[in-house]
Amino acid sequence: MSITIERDTNEFLKCQGGSVEDKLKNYLKEIDKILDYDIYIVFQFNSNRNVAVTKSYYLKDVDKFNEKVPHSIFFEKNSNYLFNDLIESKEIIEYFHEDNSRCLFDGIKRDIYVPLFSSKDKTMELIGCLYFGTYRNIDFGLDTLSKKVQSYEYISNMSFLLDYSIVEGKNARAMLNIIHVLMMVLEKKDNTLFSHSYNVANWCKRLGSEINLDENEIIKLYIAGLLHDVGKALIDDSIINKNGKLTMEEYEVVKQHSLYSYNMTRKILGEYLEFNGIAEVIKYHHERYDGGGYPEGLKGEEIPFYSYIISICDSVDAMLSERPYKDRYDVQKVIRELQINRGKQFHPELVDVMIDMLSKAQNEYKSLLDSHLSLCYLMVNYKEEVYILEGILTKNGNYYIFSPNDEIEAGKIELEKIVSCEMTVKDSTAVFDYKVKIADIKDNKFYIASIELEKSPDGFNLLWNLEGILYLPIANHEMSVNILRIGGDQLRFSSDESDIFGSLKNKMLRLDILFSDYTVDITGTISKTYKLGHRYYCDFQYRNIPDFKRDKIFRQLFKKQIELRKMCSANKNPLN
Repeated sequence: MSITIERDTNEFLKCQGGSVEDKLKNYLKEIDKILDYDIYIVFQFNSNRNVAVTKSYYLKDVDKFNEKVPHSIFFEKNSNYLFNDLIESKEIIEYFHEDNSRCLFDGIKRDIYVPLFSSKDKTMELIGCLYFGTYRNIDFGLDTLSKKVQSYEYISNMSFLLDYSIVEGKNARAMLNIIHVLMMVLEKKDNTLFSHSYNVANWCKRLGSEINLDENEIIKLYIAGLLHDVGKALIDDSIINKNGKLTMEEYEVVKQHSLYSYNMTRKILGEYLEFNGIAEVIKYHHERYDGGGYPEGLKGEEIPFYSYIISICDSVDAMLSERPYKDRYDVQKVIRELQINRGKQFHPELVDVMIDMLSKAQNEYKSLLDSHLSLCYLMVNYKEEVYILEGILTKNGNYYIFSPNDEIEAGKIELEKIVSCEMTVKDSTAVFDYKVKIADIKDNKFYIASIELEKSPDGFNLLWNLEGILYLPIANHEMSVNILRIGGDQLRFSSDESDIFGSLKNKMLRLDILFSDYTVDITGTISKTYKLGHRYYCDFQYRNIPDFKRDKIFRQLFKKQIELRKMCSANKNPLN
């Protein structure tokens, strides 16, 4: 039995109010009046038919329901699920759980799965299903449901809503894929642009969170941060990759990138109403508060506020990054530059917020996984082999998909052989580790069922230009490294050096931490190494170091934070 009613989708949606989830829940409540079951869920299937995502649900008695309604269910690898029967038959399934073996929830006696089909064509494309379950040993309600004319209308309307949601999701994923391709083009142009784009996006997200923007606005800011320099792909390589100072003529060419970025972004995002305004934000990200910027010389309130956010995040990441033509600034110099340009280049209130962010030590930062597009690294562990993949993590409704850059290497991985998986995600100033569970692999894409942040209780993410010297087990060979996170038992450093760290894993090494007033030399081993963007990152575990050296490290950390807080307190003016 299938249920279809021809209807103009756009006209139907105009008559509806509230979110898709709210509308679906209202229809579930109406069906409850007919069916009188206990649990009602609308599931949406992905295009590969291996994941069921909960779009909306209604529980008649929340107190009696002791389980959480799952965000998503990966069912293809588990033939026990009735989803597989539904996909094969495309017919309504009624089930009486005599032994509870195929039960979606503990204690369910009877349930019904009703297929939902796309309203776009006549091919009967299965896009999801309705689930109705009861704890009571009562007769099936299908006959009751089918005799009510209203039930056909409710189910048809829910098909329309689900179809609409799927189209929106496909459009969003298509847009993210385009953005990722553009990021890869930038990486080929100049690998610092690739990392810079993600860094600026993450700074925008953090700053947006600090000033209490809502989630949708933060997502728009994040995308604007990713795309703000995309126009540089149209500028000649000899200018983009020039080591020395640009001539006036070359600088005029580079200044065109904000207009190029604007035109490219306007064409990419033009069909997505939810991203209206992003192109204009990008266009004006090099305008100055005092009117001395480009491309139009706007000033003050003439400049979109979000352009100011891109501007300060762009500048901070540029100052904190090393380039062929300049050294990395230490955080004190960054703060001084922000204070000098407060009310000149930068919006004064944003300067205060950014300085406050730069001068705080953090044990861990809010999860990065709400970014919708994150640069990351996946380590897949077999019993006797490890696969290391660089790629992009995308949020797909209620679950995540990891898309590796190297699909040939990814094609070697078999789900059944995986023992454990770890993921590392790069923020603007730090790197965070996660334990992940891979539920399925389809078309060289990894479907992730769960992600859990690995906390680092003794590691401080205090932003400063802390350098170190790593002594290698090669005669008279040493390497300069940048220390990102440091604690009493371990630290994390990064380097632009070639990939030699894998061969050093578990070998005893010496590392000098170059504090401003003295050096602390420690010994230890590299426990993990990986590449993100153009830099290599290593976790360094201390071995055989005395307590007085740990005390010196902590004293320096606390001293540094006090210095930074004192430095910015005189001009602090928090954003209200």
